Amino acid sequence: VYLRVAEALISQGKEVIYLVPEITLTHQLAQQVFKRFEGQVAILHSGLTPSQRIAAWRKILNGEVKLAIGARSAVFAPFKNLGLIIIDEEHENSYKSGSNPRYHARQVAQRRASSQKALLVMGSATPSLEAWHMMEEGVVERHHLETRVAGGLPPEVSVVNMLPEKSLLSRKLVSEMRKTLAKGRQVILFLNRRGFSYFFHCRNCGYEMSCPHCSVALTYHKGVNRMMCHYCSYNRTPITVCPECSSLDVGYGGFGTEMVEKEVNNSFPLAKVARLDTDSAGKQEDVAQILSAFRRGEIDILLGTQMVAKGLNFPKVDLVGIVLADSGLNLPDFRSQERTFALIVQVGGRAGRYNQWGQVIVQTYRPDNFAIRMATEGNSPAFYSQELAVRRETAFPPYSRLINFVVRGGVKAKVATEIEQLRLFIASLIGMLEIRDDSPSILGVAPCPLEKIANKWRYHLVLRGGRINELLQIATAVKRGFKVSPSLFLEIDVDPLQLL
Repeated sequence: VYLRVAEALISQGKEVIYLVPEITLTHQLAQQVFKRFEGQVAILHSGLTPSQRIAAWRKILNGEVKLAIGARSAVFAPFKNLGLIIIDEEHENSYKSGSNPRYHARQVAQRRASSQKALLVMGSATPSLEAWHMMEEGVVERHHLETRVAGGLPPEVSVVNMLPEKSLLSRKLVSEMRKTLAKGRQVILFLNRRGFSYFFHCRNCGYEMSCPHCSVALTYHKGVNRMMCHYCSYNRTPITVCPECSSLDVGYGGFGTEMVEKEVNNSFPLAKVARLDTDSAGKQEDVAQILSAFRRGEIDILLGTQMVAKGLNFPKVDLVGIVLADSGLNLPDFRSQERTFALIVQVGGRAGRYNQWGQVIVQTYRPDNFAIRMATEGNSPAFYSQELAVRRETAFPPYSRLINFVVRGGVKAKVATEIEQLRLFIASLIGMLEIRDDSPSILGVAPCPLEKIANKWRYHLVLRGGRINELLQIATAVKRGFKVSPSLFLEIDVDPLQLL
C-alpha cells in the first residue's frame, strides 16, 4: 500500500519521506524499496556517521533522491517538493524523542504535511489512542485492511493462566513448540524484560538490592555474572549473604530473557536458539545478522524483547509465545493498558503471516485484565471504546494535553524546594488566564516514580489543560522567566508519553 502510493506521487515529480520506528526495520525495508526505486533512495538514521548523513542530505537537496527512509529524525529530510509522508507503526513510542528537542515525529509530520500540502499516511494494527480518537472525530480518514497482504489468516490465540504452572514455559506452550519444530517451522518467544532475574532479596529480613545511584532494583545478568543497573550502567558482583542481616537465605526473583533462554535450551537441546535484546546484540550489524539468519531458517527459536515485536516479516513463523503479558501493567502510568494491548497484538501479528496455521499463546497471571482479554480476543473496537471512556472520565489525553516539568539535582531537599517554587510560579501564571472548564491546572507536585537516576533526585509537576496554546504560553514563560538554581536542571516535556 505504502509503496504504491509513493510510486504514484514520485511519478508526478513529488518526493516522499518513509518513517519506521526502528533502525532494524530500516534495513529490512531498504532492500524492497531499492528494487522498486533504484538510485532514488536515501537512508537517514542515527546510526550513520556525520559524513554519511551529510552525503544523504546533499543528495536530497540536489534533487538526486526522491524517497528518504529512516527513523524519526528522517521527518526533517530537506525535500523541497514533498508530496507524501508515511509513518509506519505510528503508535510506537520511539517516534518521540527522549532528549532535547523533545519532538514527536507524528506531530512534525502533521505540521509538514499541512504546510507543504502533502499527503500523510499513517499505518498500524494498534493505532495510538490519539490516532483512534482523530479517526472517530473525522480528523483522520480511516482505511481498514480486511485481509493480510501475504494472504495468511489471523492466528488462533489462546490464553494460559500461569498461576497453576510450575515453569516459566507453560505445558501448553512447550507442547505447541514441539509440534511446530517437528514440522520444520519456526517459533518466536517474546518477553519485554532482559537479564536473568530482576531483583535480589533476603527472605529473612526482606532486604532488596537496589542501585546506589538510582531508585531501581539491580538486574542479575548471568552471562557476565554481574548485577547491573539498566539506567546508569552501575554494576557489581552478585552476593550470597545478606548485607543487612548476614542471612544466607537469599535469592533472585523475577525472570528475564536470559533465564527463559536457559529453560528453552534445556527443553529443546537440539533446536537452534537465538536471543535478541540489547545485551546479546550490541550493534545494529549484530541485529541484522540474527534477523537474516532467522529469515533463512538457520534459527529455530528466536527469543527477544521489543526488538522482535515490530514490523518484522518471517514466512516460516507459525507459533508466537508471549512469555509474560503482564510485565507492563504494573507501571504507574496512565498509558500502561494501551501499551500492553498494543504489544500483545503486535507480537501476535508475527505468526502465520503467509498461511492459516498461525498460533499465539499468551501466558499471564491476570487473564481477566481487560487489555489482555481484548487483545487476545482481537476486539480492538471494544478496547479503544472503553479506554477512551476512561480517559474522558479522568480528563487525560486525548481529551486534554499535558506538559511534564521535571526538576533534578544531587540534593533531594534542594530539588523539593525548587519544584515548590516552580509550582508557585506556574500557579501565578494560571491566575492571569481566563477561568474555563478546560483551563490549565496543576495535577500535582510529587517525586517522580523513578525518584533517583544517576545520583540525581527527580521531582515533577504535571500541567494539564484543554488548549495547547495556553499550555505552551505557560511553558515558554517558565523557560524564559523561571531561573533554576545553578546545581539543578529543569526538563520540559510537552505531550509526554510516560511520566516515570
